[in-house]
Amino acid sequence: MPDWLIGVVGLAVIVGAVVLWQKLMEFLREKANQKVLMRRGHREGEELVSQRWVFTPTASVEDVKRAILSTVKVAPQVPLAIADAHLVDVTDDLILYGYGVKLNPMIFQMALTFTGTDRGCLGTCRFTNWTESGGIVEGRSVMRRLLADINTALRSVDPKATLTPNTATSAVAR
Repeated sequence: MPDWLIGVVGLAVIVGAVVLWQKLMEFLREKANQKVLMRRGHREGEELVSQRWVFTPTASVEDVKRAILSTVKVAPQVPLAIADAHLVDVTDDLILYGYGVKLNPMIFQMALTFTGTDRGCLGTCRFTNWTESGGIVEGRSVMRRLLADINTALRSVDPKATLTPNTATSAVAR
């Protein structure tokens, strides 16, 4: 076998070993974050993104949407440099919030859906997509802030209304 071929094969073996080593280290780092270093953050993130909340205020869909849109604190547009929550879309039966920056506007997305009922409104809230870094859901503090703001808005139209976990439909949707 020619010497140059042995060199090429040897180089390929070294590159392959380095790539495998990097993949192994990345996997181990992710698992260490999830199970040891950031266990609470991992658990909290998984609970947030796997949960679906329902709310049933006695106010109309329009009143509930107006209260949410005026109460939930978001950036007026997708931020340029520092990630923040922003309004993505509003339709008759949907409010869609996002979190991110211009280059990555969807670190996570939250959808609120609304249906009119004879007693007022039936709504759902859930995170539809999200990003993980090192196996940990990103933007957990902003997720919590959005949920708290929505609860404040709901109580402004109906003091008994609140986001309630719907355990029958909660499942991690990936």
